Amino acid sequence: MSVCARCDREFNAWALSLKGSPFGGHVICQKCRAVATRGSKRPAAKFTEYDIVQIRKRNAAGESQKSLAREYGVTDSNINLICRRRSWRHVA
Repeated sequence: MSVCARCDREFNAWALSLKGSPFGGHVICQKCRAVATRGSKRPAAKFTEYDIVQIRKRNAAGESQKSLAREYGVTDSNINLICRRRSWRHVA
């Protein structure tokens, strides 16, 4: 049994441990995961949904990920994850 980092409720985290936690290593129960904020609504977000669309368009047009990373002040691996839709998947 594990304890949810948000609501302190005990739950079985075995299935979650197989996938890994998208919440910075904290174990979150299914009920709290359903109401988790996404995208620019997260307090630590460095991008808006509009930024993500622009990054993907500019990269598809041939602009390098390294130059996009310098412009937005993030790492080039962060831009790579965005362009491959490994992060910000919910943005079309």
